[in-house]
Amino acid sequence: MKNTLISIFFALLLACYFPEIASAQSNDSIMVTSGATTEPATDGWVSLQGDSITILYLPDANIRKLEARLRTRDVPISQEYRMLLSNGSLSMEDRLKARIEIILLRVKDILGMDPKDFHVKVRIFKSRQDMNDAYAWMFNESANFKSFYIHHFESIYTNEQDFLDSVMAHELGHAVIDHYFSVPPPSRMAELMAIYVDSNLDQELSN
Repeated sequence: MKNTLISIFFALLLACYFPEIASAQSNDSIMVTSGATTEPATDGWVSLQGDSITILYLPDANIRKLEARLRTRDVPISQEYRMLLSNGSLSMEDRLKARIEIILLRVKDILGMDPKDFHVKVRIFKSRQDMNDAYAWMFNESANFKSFYIHHFESIYTNEQDFLDSVMAHELGHAVIDHYFSVPPPSRMAELMAIYVDSNLDQELSN
């Protein structure tokens, strides 16, 4: 609870002193709580299952490149995951899943939130245009986002062009925040807390 209050406090500080940061971030991503009733079909998509995350991607996705783009920030890694990733026989698909799980753990630590029964889907489109076309299909309005999260579907939507550890942390932040509270906080506060997550992503874990 203490970490959660600290997260909210810093989010409010960002709103007061750095409003331009929030404005810039909100142009790149969006959190949607409702408004669509149906997701695009997943026929032909590959599904990679994890305990807390399901990753969906197209068969021709460059998994090696996607995994590498989750290593641009120096995110603290637990000994368990360090040993897992040191296994030379670990598949690239499992490496991708592990990298997202590592970021998720870091997001939970930064926020001080560990919601029960948490599960989120991460859907990786081929291009930003394809992803935004899916948004337009769901909401009947055009968009130009790098990523977005829809709480109703418990789904993060991103794409190979913009796939990055900081983007993933931001959207996972939205997912954790919305699952943690019985009633999701106002979108403005949730956005600021997600920005706070990204700004602290690669700092050392506190003792």
